Amino acid sequence: MSIPIRRDTIKSTTSVYFWQAGFRPFFLGAGLYGALFMAVFYGMYFGKIAGRWPVAVTAMHAHEMVYGYGLAVVAGFLLTAVRNWTRMQTADGRLLMVMSGAWVAGRLPLLLPQVAYLGAVGDVLFGGLLLLSVAMPLYRRQLYGQWPVVLIVLVLWWLHVVYYLSLMGLTTLAPMQVVRISLYVLLNLLFIFSRRLIPTFIGAGLGQAGQLRNRRWVDRLLIPLFLVYAVNELFIGQIQLTSYLAFILLVGNGIRLWDWYRPGIWRKHLLWSLYVGYLFLTMGFALRLYAAYDGADPRLALHAMTVGGLGLISVSMMARVSLGHSGLSVFEERPGLGWIFTGVVLSAIFRALVPAIDASLYLNALPVAMWLWVAAFLGFVALYVKIFFQNNR
Repeated sequence: MSIPIRRDTIKSTTSVYFWQAGFRPFFLGAGLYGALFMAVFYGMYFGKIAGRWPVAVTAMHAHEMVYGYGLAVVAGFLLTAVRNWTRMQTADGRLLMVMSGAWVAGRLPLLLPQVAYLGAVGDVLFGGLLLLSVAMPLYRRQLYGQWPVVLIVLVLWWLHVVYYLSLMGLTTLAPMQVVRISLYVLLNLLFIFSRRLIPTFIGAGLGQAGQLRNRRWVDRLLIPLFLVYAVNELFIGQIQLTSYLAFILLVGNGIRLWDWYRPGIWRKHLLWSLYVGYLFLTMGFALRLYAAYDGADPRLALHAMTVGGLGLISVSMMARVSLGHSGLSVFEERPGLGWIFTGVVLSAIFRALVPAIDASLYLNALPVAMWLWVAAFLGFVALYVKIFFQNNR
């Protein structure tokens, strides 16, 4: 399930460089929206922006980070990965414009709550087109070993439909419940890809290709256990089971980190960022274990996984894929990347770790975490916007 970086030889339906590959509009959109929404959420949360929103402010925040930011990253990554696996075009030209327009329409309720129905139409259309764009090339090439990816995209799309049905009162699930389920599906996808990509990239970046291992028993243990952990967190809430599962997942993912560690990663921003991102995913289980025994807020564990894990790994992958598939070297350090990644790390520290140490600091640490996130993603856009529009081949 790796995504090798190589020069494209696939003919595009358009001569406009920006619309020749899915990662360009969706990574640019994810970077811009990641910064914009967090700035707006700051105003909404602290009462500086008033409005009538279709759901509670915190539920909107969760939805937009999963289906606004998160799914845009997934779209850019999978449209590129599947094209590499199959050597067939996934979405470009007019189709890519329609997909991008549907994703933008899905973000409209944030700015124009009175046209929330357009957001629903846009989001459902975007998810459906992404599903078809990923599934059809894999089907035609008969790459059935990659179908778990299609299944996860299908589940995310179906859950998004359920989310909008929930808003209309047509299902017993609350909107926030649906988003939480979607988040765990997204985290599961992140664990699956990280297991393959992080050791592959560290090995290639340090000239140790094939030397970093994944223990078979750890692989067979972690994904099923994470699914059980997610089901318990979402539907059962058995604290003792949570403790056992969090401990085993902490140890198992800690073994992975031990196996993947090489001192040379700290000299390369595109390597340490992936490693530290996985460290935050692992740290989430430690914080959940701490919450189970000490009564701390369990949301801190989830934010360690999302801000530090999902946030850092996704921006690192966007940075890497954008370079490699634009004809630029992924081994040459680019000025500014270190500051971008450090901003996301600090954001995760202030959002998850500082309140875990002292809960009374939460309201002071939260705005710091928000603005560090905004600064990091604006930095990503500033550093990469030229790459998205300029043909470097």
